[in-house]
Formats: sequence, C-alpha cells, structure tokens
Amino acid sequence: MLPQQRLAWFQIVVFATACATGCLLWLLAGGQTVLAAFGLLGLWGLSPLFVRRKKKEPGEVLIDERDREIVRRATLFGFAASYLAFVLVSMAIWFCNWMLHSNETVSVHTLTLPVWIAFAVAVVARAIAILVRYGREDADATD
Repeated sequence: MLPQQRLAWFQIVVFATACATGCLLWLLAGGQTVLAAFGLLGLWGLSPLFVRRKKKEPGEVLIDERDREIVRRATLFGFAASYLAFVLVSMAIWFCNWMLHSNETVSVHTLTLPVWIAFAVAVVARAIAILVRYGREDADATD
C-alpha cells in the first residue's frame, strides 16, 4: 500500500471514529456535547507519520508525477466539496433558526459548526478521492 493510501485510510478511520463518538455523546449527554467529538479530528495531526517511508534502494522514488497529479486532483475535489458543505450547512442553520424556530439570531456556538464541518468534508473527500483514483489506476494496470 502506498503512503498516500495509508494516509487516506487513517483520515477516514479517524473521521468515522469522531462521527461514532459524536452520535454516542448525543445519545448519552444531549446535543451540546456533540461538538466535543470534533476534538478527535486532532489525530489528523499525526498524518505525516503515515506518509513517510524509508527508501529501500538508493534510487527509489517515493512519490512520482502520477502520485502528485492524483493528490492534486483529490485536493481540488476536497476543497470544492468543502465549499459546498460550508454553504449547505450555513443555509441549514439559517433555515432551522429562522424558518422553523422563528429566531432572528444565531447562537455563537452554532457559528463554528460550518467551519468544522467544511474542514472535515475537505479532508474526508480528499481521502476518498485518493482511494478511488488509486483504485482505478490499479484496476487499469491489471487489465
């Protein structure tokens, strides 16, 4: 498995763990504690440990042009998805507060939610795009 694939799987597992923890906190302690699950996303700071790999041979290349292109396109996809998520979550907050509850103001605690969700969507969408792209490359190589 390539270092970029290990990184993508790590990011997806951390995100799934944070989502499961958030659901568990919501069931056990109520809605205000769900944001504490975003603290687990701090484990993404350990991501560089999965990208490094010691060279086996002196002339071995760790990342070539194909890998850079895959990562570049996946990053572009991730940030495009995060922008969409930011807009959708912001509009959902407005809809829930104004249309459903007739509130004219939004809680300060709620304003950080679109930023966190957009960040998580960017990282997870990038990871999924990397895995899909490498999967397609591997499938094309075996045919």
